Amino acid sequence: MSGLIRLYPRAWRDRYGDEFLALIAERPPTLRDRVDIVRGALDARLSPQLPGSDLLPDRTGFVPLAGVLSFTMGIILAVNGPVYYDEYGPYRDGAAAWPFVVLAMLAMALAMYRLVTHLRAHARAARVIAAAAIACGLLWSMAPWLLPLLAGCLIGVAVVAASSSRAGVWPTSLTVLLFVLAMIPIATIVIMLSQPWYVSRGQADLVVLLVFAPLLAIWSVIGIGLLRGFPASQPDTEAS
Repeated sequence: MSGLIRLYPRAWRDRYGDEFLALIAERPPTLRDRVDIVRGALDARLSPQLPGSDLLPDRTGFVPLAGVLSFTMGIILAVNGPVYYDEYGPYRDGAAAWPFVVLAMLAMALAMYRLVTHLRAHARAARVIAAAAIACGLLWSMAPWLLPLLAGCLIGVAVVAASSSRAGVWPTSLTVLLFVLAMIPIATIVIMLSQPWYVSRGQADLVVLLVFAPLLAIWSVIGIGLLRGFPASQPDTEAS
């Protein structure tokens, strides 16, 4: 049960942890109790109400999580599209995925906007970079063969996360995770751009694994970070 109690925020554990462990030591929890404990932990993280709790959750975090579902649907449609042939060989028509990819990038754009608003006046440069990342992401969703746009979007996401961490409104651990996740598709895109454009058409599984899967993880991390919350009063340190 010590593993379940770690699901709760630190402020909650510091205040109620000993009492909680003593209670479950007297009466071992049933399966239903365990489900209630997990549900209570989720509620405690999304709606912290403890005195002195310094994080205010941003419910906009549900938007990029919805974007994960939309993008997943787009991937499914793209990899199962009809097969056509031309002088370079077979390829799949993924046009049916386009609306879902656009919706997913719109979700990312809103999440990036919300992340930057929490910086307030502490990172003017980050706001410009976020705007560029949003523009690159939306343009890429409308022309997915322009992979440099996607790479630019991911670089912008990593820089904004780093600026948020420096300003004290974003955990360093999430920044490191986002950076690692972003580097995987960026490196893959660089390699793909060094080859003839038609080569990647026969590597759909590799593209899904090394480009699209990290995108899903990045949206998930941003969504979780927003739901985790931001300091009610933010530091005055300038982050560029």
